[in-house]
Amino acid sequence: MHRSSVPSDSFSILFTLKSCAHLQNLTVIQHLHAHIVKIGFSSHVYVATSLLYAYVLMSFEHACVLFDEMPERNTVTWNTMISGYSRSGDVESARAVFEEMPVRDVASWSAMLAAYVNSGNYVQAVAVFRDMMAHEGLRPDQVTLGSVLTGCAHTGSLGLLAGKSVHGFIAKNGWELNVELGTVLVDMYAKCGFMKTACRIFGLMQERNVVSWTALICGSAQHGYSKEVLSLFEMMQKAGVRPNELTFTGILTACVHTGLVDEGRKYFKMIEECGSISNGMAERVIDKVLGMITPENNGGFIPLLLIVCFGEKWDEAERLRKLMLKENVKKARVQVLSEADEKWNKDEVYEKEV
Repeated sequence: MHRSSVPSDSFSILFTLKSCAHLQNLTVIQHLHAHIVKIGFSSHVYVATSLLYAYVLMSFEHACVLFDEMPERNTVTWNTMISGYSRSGDVESARAVFEEMPVRDVASWSAMLAAYVNSGNYVQAVAVFRDMMAHEGLRPDQVTLGSVLTGCAHTGSLGLLAGKSVHGFIAKNGWELNVELGTVLVDMYAKCGFMKTACRIFGLMQERNVVSWTALICGSAQHGYSKEVLSLFEMMQKAGVRPNELTFTGILTACVHTGLVDEGRKYFKMIEECGSISNGMAERVIDKVLGMITPENNGGFIPLLLIVCFGEKWDEAERLRKLMLKENVKKARVQVLSEADEKWNKDEVYEKEV
């Protein structure tokens, strides 16, 4: 189009910018930026906002410079900067931009709420939602509710009241319990210990994905429902849903806490056979399970060590043994079956003091 000397308009530039953002090519974006300035579209608010979004994805420093130079900004422009600061981990700057906005819409509040959730500041996220609901005329959308429910799930009883209010809002307005909303509700109630409610919502969902199943599995494991965890996993497999790292974390946690070594061995070997999990998955699962073993409940170390040894992960077994010593785990005599490692004699069973 350019070579044919056909003049550019705002629509052609907007679609080209969108393509540049998807390509994530900074050089191309900069060339297009120069062309936009040359043909006099740099003051066009929609064009400038699309250019800002492209820079946010590729180079936030360039985005900040462009934002400061923009002669006109709309609500989308401000929201884009809030999201940009959130992506870069600078929540304080995101809040400063939010406070400076002349007009805020639902997307503005959602962006600020998501910024707090993404940074792990769940209490503040719930507080932002309460402030939002105090403003007349603002009606939250599914994105907003998904974010606030995530925050409620991580704040336990403190966020449970807000979470129940959100659930009530969804029911009162007749919103469909789709996979996104259903999953965050299951996750919230499960994390807060309301397993019956979590199961009821799970049963009402017309569609479930791996995140939905995993939320219920991990919640059940967290509260000691080990048999239910294994039953849920069997149902998940029958439904044709492939597990992920977190799914196996919940399963192994249940096996470890109840001493189900044989079952744990089976599921541990299944991790590397699962095509949906990347290499190094077993090590990451072990780290996650370790994070759920507290010094007060360190009996889980023993079955986990046995499971790892049965899976022939000798480096991980040695790492666990050293961690047990560091955590002052009481001496325990455990049987370790080993194969093909210089530290362990093949086809022999040893009683090894940990």
